[in-house]
Amino acid sequence: MKQYTIGLVLAAGLSVGLTLSGCSDFDEINRSQYEAGTDLVQIEYFINNSIISAQMNPEVAERAFVLYWKDAAHTDRIGSLSEYFTDDGWTGNYFGYVTTWLSYINEAITLYQAKDAEGSLQPYSKNLYEVARIWRVYLMSEFADNFGPMPLNGFQGEEVQFNTVEEVYNFLLQELEESTKDLALSPAAPEATTKLDPAYGYDFAKWRKYGNSLRMRLAMRVVNADPELARRHFEAAVRDGYISTLDEIFSVQERPGWDDLTGVMTREWNEQYLSATLNNLYTGLGGITSEEQIGAYVRSAVKILNDAAGADSPQPIRVKFNAPDWMGVRWPDHFPTTTNDPSAGFWSDGFSATMDPRAYVAYGIPGDLNNPHFCKYPSWSSAASVTRRALEKKVEGSSKPDTVAVINSAFTWNAPCAGDWGDKGALNKVAFFRGNTPTLVLDFRNSSMRRVFYGPWESYFLRPVLPRCRHLQVPGSVSCLRVLQSGRYLRRMGSYG
Repeated sequence: MKQYTIGLVLAAGLSVGLTLSGCSDFDEINRSQYEAGTDLVQIEYFINNSIISAQMNPEVAERAFVLYWKDAAHTDRIGSLSEYFTDDGWTGNYFGYVTTWLSYINEAITLYQAKDAEGSLQPYSKNLYEVARIWRVYLMSEFADNFGPMPLNGFQGEEVQFNTVEEVYNFLLQELEESTKDLALSPAAPEATTKLDPAYGYDFAKWRKYGNSLRMRLAMRVVNADPELARRHFEAAVRDGYISTLDEIFSVQERPGWDDLTGVMTREWNEQYLSATLNNLYTGLGGITSEEQIGAYVRSAVKILNDAAGADSPQPIRVKFNAPDWMGVRWPDHFPTTTNDPSAGFWSDGFSATMDPRAYVAYGIPGDLNNPHFCKYPSWSSAASVTRRALEKKVEGSSKPDTVAVINSAFTWNAPCAGDWGDKGALNKVAFFRGNTPTLVLDFRNSSMRRVFYGPWESYFLRPVLPRCRHLQVPGSVSCLRVLQSGRYLRRMGSYG
């Protein structure tokens, strides 16, 4: 019978007493105090620990989710992978964590097999096994998408043999096909067990839909490499049911502090700027004017701030909603003009004429200091409240530059591109300073949200990718902020690794 070290069992969330007393059986008397047999551990403990651990504590979240994934997805202006910068320490840190999450979920699967051999399963254990297989698929896809080839028999304490990404994806799709088919909707898990599933509370109908949704996602990733394989798995997943409503979202509640459930974007020194790429996606999308969305609020907020500053304020805040053909003020000596950003060389002195409504909800307006959603991080600095900064010029024969203009960025909307601006960057004291550009609102940074791994909007957006599946019924558009907040959904699709 396989033995589990006490440390591993405790890591899986056990809170049971392991003191042996009143033993009459010789084997029980001689059982190591540092080991627990399959009779003392449960499959759900390991599933729970794998899911919770994969939420990422702040150490790995900053390195992988923020500094790597968000930058690679161009949803933040960081300048790591997008500017060809990598760090072996960050990469190794993530590798150590993701292999641990995989080890936990493989232990759940191994434990099921051991209990099955012993005949000690619970009536609902088979469903836990299928849930574990589905979650393992997600983790393996995350690993393969980050590192490429991986061992299918890895993270199980065995000598490993690496498999190609094609072999990995074939295995993952097959696992999803089998596990969703074998996942029964009954018997239900007991209440105590449902509390150990932070995503769905062991609602097996939702787990089946999540498995089918993963199958749709992975099928889309191989549509160019193997169109027929992609079509077969995608259509089968759609027919069997997938995530299509908000109450089916796969998500896990965050909580404040410093542990695995702490939010992934909580580190105060990460500014979480709005990127130029995301801003260009937002601008003009939806056809709703900025005036209609925030006009009344902005005027009220600005009046309060200007009144508080008094008549002697050197530069009162002004409200401006730009015309559709107005990009802003052109400063070619201070902003790059060789980028493909449509706003190259410009700094907006107001708000774009039309804007995706999610932009003003997800990101704080510079200078909107009285808004409870505005994030003032870092809390030990006043940088978020400083919106007046200078554009400078060199003075011949002097090491001290002159001021060309002082710009008040309060209640304007700009997302300058990342990169090395050379002399222009040195003379620009506006673009790269905390208080002058939109940053992620406090709601996404204070561990009060649910971290989303799959939402119905992904099902909706998958439809156009595979032409032969367009006839299938896919739900209408769902408005949800997380579609643009999670780098997990912005990976390359259509080919192997």
